[in-house]
Amino acid sequence: MARLLLCCWSVLLIALAIGCGDTSDETNAADDDGPAATADIRELDQFLDEDGAPDRTSILRAYEWLKALVASAPQDDAYEFSPEELHEVAQLGVGLPVDQAWNVIHQELMRRHPGKIKEVPRWTFNSSGAAFCQLALVYASTKEYVAFFGTPIGADGFSGRYKTEVWDLMVDGEMWTYVPGQFDKTVYLAGDLAYLPKGGGKAVRYVDHAWMIDYARGSIITMFPFGLIAPTLFVTLDYQSAWEQFVDFGQLVIQNLLHP
Repeated sequence: MARLLLCCWSVLLIALAIGCGDTSDETNAADDDGPAATADIRELDQFLDEDGAPDRTSILRAYEWLKALVASAPQDDAYEFSPEELHEVAQLGVGLPVDQAWNVIHQELMRRHPGKIKEVPRWTFNSSGAAFCQLALVYASTKEYVAFFGTPIGADGFSGRYKTEVWDLMVDGEMWTYVPGQFDKTVYLAGDLAYLPKGGGKAVRYVDHAWMIDYARGSIITMFPFGLIAPTLFVTLDYQSAWEQFVDFGQLVIQNLLHP
């Protein structure tokens, strides 16, 4: 009986985390009084605990707030970036020390896309697919994100399957991947481009170290359950890193809504 109750509780938590429950009332309330009306990232502060820190409830409620923000945003067919452009920008960092490479890439992105790029990238832990790495989100909208991503010590895990397309533009190091039925690994080195199609999935290994620009197109909010919420709630319990990524995403979405 104890195992059954634990299983049911876990399923309930997962349903809440990925928004499978009936949240229409909450979403409508958010549309009426929340981000659609004010577009103010400071509203997220109401979800922090009494000590001003994020917890499990904070993560779930912030996700619902961000979903309402995205749902209320105007939609169009234009993209700010292309994989080809980001591949070109990534080449600027190839062969440089990693910290210098990111500085050069960041400055070039700000030059090409003034007012769109986060001026001071914030590096946070991320453990999607059991691959413990770090990322810095530098651009986000409802249908695109650009992040600096990688690890200095290696990692491996699952890519995830998304309703988006994902490109990894290698800057330094080495990445191995394979798909079911593939018996030799695919190797990506600095300067290479890796592509994950919508609905696709790969096993991934970052060998010793790997650094890349991570670019996604599609419904970005649908990437959160696998990429951020599930690992935070059920593996790392690192609410602080998840919160920082929520805030950075929300700030950038609002910034790019107000200044299209």
